[in-house]
Amino acid sequence: MAVFLGLNGLELTAAETEAVTAMVALASGSLDEDSLADWIRSPAQKRIRESP
Repeated sequence: MAVFLGLNGLELTAAETEAVTAMVALASGSLDEDSLADWIRSPAQKRIRESP
């Protein structure tokens, strides 16, 4: 997920424990894809590119 977000200029700002909990919920079926997408939108932020 971090690679996908990074390629799209985003960065996940959620705590690692939150991200793991979300992935486990998705794998167990207690979180569907639409809900995961909503969750990602919340803690994702645009990355500020630093000048070289």
